[in-house]
Amino acid sequence: MKRFVFRISVAAAACAVGLAVASIYRLDKAQTIAPIAMPIAELRPGTDCFPGKSQEFTASSNSSYFPRRLLSQDEWRDQFKTDWYAKHLGAMDEAPLSFPDEQVRESYRFLWLRSFHHPVGVRLWKTEMDQFITVNELSGAGGYEPGTSILKSQRRLSQSEWDAFKRLLEYSCYWEQPTDADDAGLDGAQWLLEGFREGRYHLVVRWTPQKGSFREACLYMLKLSRLKIDTKTEPLY
Repeated sequence: MKRFVFRISVAAAACAVGLAVASIYRLDKAQTIAPIAMPIAELRPGTDCFPGKSQEFTASSNSSYFPRRLLSQDEWRDQFKTDWYAKHLGAMDEAPLSFPDEQVRESYRFLWLRSFHHPVGVRLWKTEMDQFITVNELSGAGGYEPGTSILKSQRRLSQSEWDAFKRLLEYSCYWEQPTDADDAGLDGAQWLLEGFREGRYHLVVRWTPQKGSFREACLYMLKLSRLKIDTKTEPLY
């Protein structure tokens, strides 16, 4: 009996070490994501189009992640999309972006749901004094079940990292973009970028964007996450 318990203990320890090593590998600072089309240094501050198409929305701890009928005017389609996205955010233990938090002045969250690869969530937020990033990765697949958490980390962002992201966001005129272009196809990936600022919420969803300023802003969030994504074996779609 003692030998059995010992073997179980050793197996559990080995599993924990394996997960830790995997997390370190995924957070390797080496980046293989394609470079941003326009160098960040060349982006000039301009209008960020706020408040644009955003709406007043404050979620409670037990409410939906998204305002009703935001993802589609068709009730069934809206509920289907809401349930799909929410189950991945729930598995990441993420709260609604607009959940009341007096310390958070501004926040953004990129949910990357590739049909056959791990779901990834990257959230940036700013307080009165600092700015931060949280990274989540699940074991499942974006087009299927979310699985369980295999990586969750948080770090402080430098002011220059935050400013660079905001310039990319301004360049895309994010707050004026329609929520859903309704251009989804088979497989591919859903790219969701949520924003919450001054009590207003906005969501932009695109299916497998191949180019454009929205894609670049999302890719920059992935760069800030420090996830090592080898595009030769793990397609960036």
